[in-house]
Amino acid sequence: MRNFIFIILLSFTSITFSQPKLNITEIRQRFPEASAVMLNEEILNLDVAGDKLTATRSHTIQYLILEEKAFGLAERTVTYVPGFFELASFEACTYVPNGRSYKKLKVTNWEDKNRISNMFFFDDVKYRHFVFPGVQKGAILELKYTYNSLDPNIQFPFHFQESVPLIKSSFTINHSDKVKPYVRFFGDTIQKTYTEEISKGKFSKTWLVKDVKEWKGHSNSPSIQYNLPHLFPLIKEYKTETKGWVSGLNTAKELYAHNYAFLKDLNAGKPDQALTKLVDSLKQKSPDREDLARNIYYWVQDNMKYIAFEDGLGGFVPRQANDIFRKRYGDCKDMASILTFMYKQAGIPAYVCWIGTRDLPYSYAELPAPNADNHMIASVYLKNTWKFLDATARYLPYGYPSGFIQGKEALISISPDSFQVVKVPVIPYTKNSRLDSTYITLNNDGMAGNISMKLEGYNKYYFIERLLLVKSHEKDEMFENMLSRGSNKCKISGITYSDAEQREKPLFITAKMELKDYARLIDGNWYLNLNLDRDYLSYKIDTTDRNISREFEHTFYDKHVYSLEIPAGYKPGKLPASVFFNGKEYGYQINYKLEGNRLVYTFELYINTLLLDKREFKDWNSHLDKIIQAYKETIVLEKKGS
Repeated sequence: MRNFIFIILLSFTSITFSQPKLNITEIRQRFPEASAVMLNEEILNLDVAGDKLTATRSHTIQYLILEEKAFGLAERTVTYVPGFFELASFEACTYVPNGRSYKKLKVTNWEDKNRISNMFFFDDVKYRHFVFPGVQKGAILELKYTYNSLDPNIQFPFHFQESVPLIKSSFTINHSDKVKPYVRFFGDTIQKTYTEEISKGKFSKTWLVKDVKEWKGHSNSPSIQYNLPHLFPLIKEYKTETKGWVSGLNTAKELYAHNYAFLKDLNAGKPDQALTKLVDSLKQKSPDREDLARNIYYWVQDNMKYIAFEDGLGGFVPRQANDIFRKRYGDCKDMASILTFMYKQAGIPAYVCWIGTRDLPYSYAELPAPNADNHMIASVYLKNTWKFLDATARYLPYGYPSGFIQGKEALISISPDSFQVVKVPVIPYTKNSRLDSTYITLNNDGMAGNISMKLEGYNKYYFIERLLLVKSHEKDEMFENMLSRGSNKCKISGITYSDAEQREKPLFITAKMELKDYARLIDGNWYLNLNLDRDYLSYKIDTTDRNISREFEHTFYDKHVYSLEIPAGYKPGKLPASVFFNGKEYGYQINYKLEGNRLVYTFELYINTLLLDKREFKDWNSHLDKIIQAYKETIVLEKKGS
């Protein structure tokens, strides 16, 4: 589905200048650690011609090169989409220091290419690739380009912060009295100056920021849209010659009317006879509607190949179910189309839905525009419950939404005039479990053991999704990497697994383990550490310069049990104290227990949130310190009678 957020992240934000007038010495003092600085300007021009709203968006950008490590800025691209954002003008040049002035070197060669991505089979997004000539320290790279917007209701965001420090950055809306624009702000706040000018029926609104440090990303973070300060320009209304004042997109209702235009002719014809026969055969398997819904979903997952398309309006318009059925492939919109069509043939209420993935932080109330979503799925309403079905996720169990839409709003198309906005549930952590048990014995070389693991929910789904895509000789390596523990001397053998392709059953894995030199016999006593899996060492958050929330792919529950057979003639020394915490968003429990001739160590942890707020980092790290300290605990098995 059309995703203009992605497009813009490949583009520029920008500025206009005639001859450069930049005091390099003064700029170095203001940005002592920068290798380059940036000036950026965008201007959105809005008007009405007859009954048509018109929009152009001009960009100008300048980079001042301060250090050699910024020379990589010389290679740039400008992205555009024929039929949506036409590239109306383009100019780029380098101002090379030449004594007290500059020598201007124009960019005269460039190449227009289609975006190539393994996300899409066909992609109509294009980009202009070029290289600034003569780049050196003190040079200024200048880029100017203008888009014509063919649907002014679709605008991309303006970012007040970039990956390069900004001397200044501004966004301006120029409009006539026939247009009433406004903006919505998102991300963290940033100090802005707002000015407004009126002259001869023309209006100009400008938001300006100065001296902004560069944007820094961090691992395990939500998309930059959650925190990067940005705005979206929107149209409240505009005045046409024949219809008078026409509303823009200000509410979910107006957005739905805009979007429904892409659905009005969907699946209006009779179903293909072969498709009808297929649905009838699935109905005969079980009279229960829930079972039928499940069987139809699994049939589409198993028999329809997901291939993404971005081609003009094809980025918005689902294809006809009959055509999808005959071709046996489609993108997310097509999967939603054939699913809902088959459900309706089976007498099950089903609807297509627009939805934004978790990359987009917007609700439909906050941003009633096509930018609020980038995906399409199907939904069914059974037993007073909505179920959200994404057949692009081939091995996902019925009842599980795709992980990347949990907690997001779905805009459900009920009829031409009726819709619902429903939040997709977050799957409880208890349904996404990993239960890992190891039965351990000691020998002269160290440890040996039998491993038994059970994966459920997303823990199973994401592993199986990768497993079934790799070559057969790579599968054992995947299992070995997952099952390895203790140290790099661990050897895994005898791997077996079952129910890999049974979506609603757990994945069961067994294996044998050998771990040399991990347990040591010193002066007649055994010394060992039962924390063989220390996954959460990496979960501690470096808060030195981080002010961005920590994201989790999904909620989960993780339990590790290490059952050690105590050798004859030995007894455990003093056992470490239990450690535990039970919170709303996360919790853990670590304890040791003597059961007959076995010492059982249990580690449990749950994450019950998708986003850990930056205000929680201090407490989170405090608890991680306790877990890390527990990882270091050594067990002593003392010889009896010594």
